[in-house]
Amino acid sequence: MEPVSLSSVPASAALRLALRPSRRLIVLLVLIHAGALTLTFLLPLAQEVMLLLAGLISASLMWSLSNVLLKRGAILELVWDALGEWILHDAAGSEIQARLLPGAYVHPQWVILNFVPVAQRWPWRRYTVILLGDMLDADSLRRLRVRLLAAPHTPPEPE
Repeated sequence: MEPVSLSSVPASAALRLALRPSRRLIVLLVLIHAGALTLTFLLPLAQEVMLLLAGLISASLMWSLSNVLLKRGAILELVWDALGEWILHDAAGSEIQARLLPGAYVHPQWVILNFVPVAQRWPWRRYTVILLGDMLDADSLRRLRVRLLAAPHTPPEPE
């Protein structure tokens, strides 16, 4: 009997992740900012400082929601090719070759990935992609989690 490889064809092929809009992300952003506003008004601060903090938190919420809803600069698609390289596609139609940084957070309902562009025009530029369960189909999210947990910084085995 011949030995059977544990790597399957889908696991060694490119993983293409087209991201959908996330209602969970919008709710999460609103809840986090509402909690910060609530805490701001509970702190023993001068009224001017309290209003300044409330304005900053509100501006942060508006900026975050506009990024999510209008997709400004958002990463809309991720491709993890068979060689282990990442290609990010943003809302402007740009293709960014990136390297996955160590420390990806993998949870059954969400994944947080941090990338740095390979061709660094700005050395401080980073891309953080938060993937919630409603942004991908369940199979794609599962395949991504398995690949990240199995070998986060090594490419899948080629055929």
